[in-house]
Amino acid sequence: YRTAAENAAATEREDGINWRQPHGPGSPAAPDHPVVYVSWRDADAYCSWRGGRLPTEAEWEKSARGGDGRLWPWGADFAAGRANFWGAEDGYAGLAPVGSFPSGQSPYGALDLAGNVWEWCADWFATRHPGERPLVDPTGPPLGTDRVVKGGSFLCHDSYCYRYRPAARSATAPVDTTCHRGLRVAL
Repeated sequence: YRTAAENAAATEREDGINWRQPHGPGSPAAPDHPVVYVSWRDADAYCSWRGGRLPTEAEWEKSARGGDGRLWPWGADFAAGRANFWGAEDGYAGLAPVGSFPSGQSPYGALDLAGNVWEWCADWFATRHPGERPLVDPTGPPLGTDRVVKGGSFLCHDSYCYRYRPAARSATAPVDTTCHRGLRVAL
């Protein structure tokens, strides 16, 4: 399988940047870091290969916010030391190893649902959800141009942290590959 960043026409190809070499040639991916430089299709293909799938937006958010509607996986107030956001105040100037912030875990024990990398979701993005959506385990529209990403990343500055809490969502072209977007496998 060749990821979007590894295809001949990819802009990253010229620089040698891909999930195997996230900082260019000779910079191997750290096995304990999130996989980055994967498009939505790459993330979906990986999940299928592992016997899973990308989570829906509703599943992702439930994992992050629990059943009590908290703003952050750990509670109601933002706490810089519980997630990897902009700057080195949290101990990391860029990507952090998976699980580096155990005090930021969700009520279900899921880690890294705030900061570090934006995570692809299975759903197409819509600015407004159609009125006929089910109240239990809703999904996005059947078609669209952008996919949903959740969670924020290490590039989110403190002044934006509140905006990128787990309830927030962003639209991203499914072909995009960046150093701050990754995936989570749902089983």
